[in-house]
Amino acid sequence: MKSGGESIPLLLGAVPARWPDGCYTLLRLIVCGTAACLAFLASLLFNPILPVRMRRSDWVPFHIGEAVLLAVAAIQFGRSRGRQNPSA
Repeated sequence: MKSGGESIPLLLGAVPARWPDGCYTLLRLIVCGTAACLAFLASLLFNPILPVRMRRSDWVPFHIGEAVLLAVAAIQFGRSRGRQNPSA
């Protein structure tokens, strides 16, 4: 898997229909593998030990993408914590 684009159509295809449980298990494995691959690639790109050297302007798309992903993750994390412990 080269990017996260493989799991997006699968996730969207799973929304409107009722599928057997095995399909959802397969979907979860694919999304988990894609997320693990992207996390590994991000860790290689942003590691401090063997830095990737690029011009400042080349980093802009990476920083924008990173900011969007972290914002979405923070929002989702906040929502899931609110559902788990509504009294806190």
